[in-house]
Amino acid sequence: MSFIRNIFDAINNNLISGGAYYLIAKSVIVTIILVMIAWTVTVVIGSVLSYFMSYHKRGISGLAHATSFIFRSTPVVLLLLLFYYVVFKRLVFSVTLISGIAIGLYGAGHFAQIIARQVREAKKHQDIAVIRRLKQVYFTVTLPQTVEDTLFMIKRLAILLLQWTTIVGYISVNDLTEVMTRIGQRTMYPFFSIFVCIIFYLIMTILIEGMFYAIKKKLTGEEDSYEDEDTDIFKRARNNSKEQYDSLDISEEITDTEEEDEYESMLEKEDEYESKLEEEDEYDSMLEEKESTLQQEDTSVEPENEDFLLFTQDLAKQVEEEFAEELTHMEGIYTREEELEEFNKDE
Repeated sequence: MSFIRNIFDAINNNLISGGAYYLIAKSVIVTIILVMIAWTVTVVIGSVLSYFMSYHKRGISGLAHATSFIFRSTPVVLLLLLFYYVVFKRLVFSVTLISGIAIGLYGAGHFAQIIARQVREAKKHQDIAVIRRLKQVYFTVTLPQTVEDTLFMIKRLAILLLQWTTIVGYISVNDLTEVMTRIGQRTMYPFFSIFVCIIFYLIMTILIEGMFYAIKKKLTGEEDSYEDEDTDIFKRARNNSKEQYDSLDISEEITDTEEEDEYESMLEKEDEYESKLEEEDEYDSMLEEKESTLQQEDTSVEPENEDFLLFTQDLAKQVEEEFAEELTHMEGIYTREEELEEFNKDE
């Protein structure tokens, strides 16, 4: 019971008492406004920089590259202090607006680099006429297509900008992190306030992930970003077939259902081929077994055949000996005609 009582006391002291809930709600709104300002500056300034970095001459392109490098390489805290104490010191600007601009410029440097790099890779596969046409429709065609191709990196940049909003307390912006830190110092129980702040940023990150997932699903029609090996093989085969058709200047489009049927037929043929190989292996093994059994039978019959041959050879010898004796006996006996001839010769 004491543990539950401590939890209720922490909730009451950190989130309810002293108007804490009002300060927390106000700080949440300030944080959301900061993110929106930062993203507006990131997209606008980053798009302009990427245009000059991609489709202009060496001087303007080099200046744009240098600006992007400065924005993305300078620590966000130093940009924040520079804009608050130097650039906008004499101007009556909201502290929240100054913070959003500083974070947005940091994001603009990264955004411009991401877009310009993708455009530069695409230009390697295009001719001069296409490059000129894409330069004319950069903000209406080229930029949206490039954003679609680099959606994952832009999502990471959005989460990074959300996390950088935690440092705006350096110039006294009452964001969620600053308010929860002050509440933890007042109640002498900082763990609970920091834990609540972490939970808020985790929820915001999940919302950003869901937003980009919905955008990707709407643009590409994919329901899941993780694909198994079969779909990877199918996509690689489809890309290879498209490249072959493009090289042959064939303008016919193959539908997804036909491609799936072809892929399934390929898999069926592979299964049939494997089954045939298995049957051939089984047949070969049966033949080997039969040959081994025949050899065993031959080896078992050999001694019997040898005995039979020896017996027949002995019998033939005996017959020849008896026949030879009969011949010699027959040679010693004369017939009547022979006797008469002998008698006539003697006379």
